[in-house]
Amino acid sequence: MGKLVVVGITGGVGSGKSTILTYLKQKYEANIVIADVVAKQLMELGGETYDAILAQFGEDLKGPGDKIDKVLLAKRLFEQGYGTSKINEIVHPAVKKKIRQRIEQEKLEAIADPSDKVRLLVIEAALFFEAHADELCDELWYVHADEETRISRLMESRNYSREKCVAIMGNQMSEDEFRERCKFVIENSGEPEEAYVQIDEKILTLA
Repeated sequence: MGKLVVVGITGGVGSGKSTILTYLKQKYEANIVIADVVAKQLMELGGETYDAILAQFGEDLKGPGDKIDKVLLAKRLFEQGYGTSKINEIVHPAVKKKIRQRIEQEKLEAIADPSDKVRLLVIEAALFFEAHADELCDELWYVHADEETRISRLMESRNYSREKCVAIMGNQMSEDEFRERCKFVIENSGEPEEAYVQIDEKILTLA
């Protein structure tokens, strides 16, 4: 009988979470769930949050092909003074439900596996704790990189200005908060290989 370990990956913007996820998928055949991707799927026509969003914010949000115009939605949220709070009240519970279903499916597959293999299901969410996604995980891993490294990465990969980087980072959880809530910290300010060694050592403890 196999064993399923649900790992939550979190960290500030520019910390290098995507690099860590790619490594876990390639080396350990981890199944990856990106909460933002799930949220976008649920907002598509026929998705579980589609009707609720239109009912709350207006049928005129429908764009070509009856898809929700996300730019118009963001503008309306801003104009109504909600920020992202009102949309999150609809989206977060639905995303959490969908991820929980995926976990149950993966658990059944692990139980049916005759080997003693450890299976990894890795969940990445930008607003991990705000969405209470941490409640679904066996382990929480924090990907950390120093501020200057993160700014440099964002300026290079996304063409952000330094001011924009600082502003975005200032709206996220602090390093102390991440460290307090997460069981394992991946130091990712240097070369990727340095982070990989930390992950390999951690994986050994999950067997």
